[in-house]
Amino acid sequence: MNKNKRYFVVEGQDDEFILRSLLPQELLQDTKIIVAGGYSAALSVAQTLLTLTPLPIVIFFDTDTFSEKEIEEKKAIY
Repeated sequence: MNKNKRYFVVEGQDDEFILRSLLPQELLQDTKIIVAGGYSAALSVAQTLLTLTPLPIVIFFDTDTFSEKEIEEKKAIY
């Protein structure tokens, strides 16, 4: 039986490590974290999940930059 209540999609293993370090175990025990292998792959995985499950899907992205200008540009896109 599938015990997942939600899906978290992350770009890479470092992102998964950060989430597992920050979030409470009670939340993680019924959450499936999917490491997609990059930005585009994470978008693709999330789009596929939307067609396969009614469960909530959260996508975690980082900006891969410290440039305020680039961060603002990326925020404007999404």
